[in-house]
Amino acid sequence: MKYCADTWFLFELKNKSKKALELYKEILYGKGKLIIPSICIFELIRLAIRSGITLSSIDSLINEMKVSQKIQVIVLDENIAKEAAKVSVTFGVPTVDSIVAATFKISGCDILLSKDDDLSLLAKKKYLRIENW
Repeated sequence: MKYCADTWFLFELKNKSKKALELYKEILYGKGKLIIPSICIFELIRLAIRSGITLSSIDSLINEMKVSQKIQVIVLDENIAKEAAKVSVTFGVPTVDSIVAATFKISGCDILLSKDDDLSLLAKKKYLRIENW
């Protein structure tokens, strides 16, 4: 299974949510892969700063993920940007969520890990599959 992580999932991991940790371990030690749009790292750091969370804890999480062969951070490139623009205009989705959705699509992911209402809308429109809890 190829998963794409929205910022929500990364925040759940940082907070050591049981379900997020179980899925993370399943990915690391099973057959799964995890795709992380680079924009989600930006959002995670922004949330941490706003919430008064130390950046060292965020850096630890990011560094842990970077060493795994099962996890890949995908940077915004021209193809993702074009797809994101189409998603934003077609479905009325904000820019950041459009970038996450486009990264999901371009990367060939099976499930998006998110609790975002705008991304849930895209699941209802059959653009992507979403899992949240």
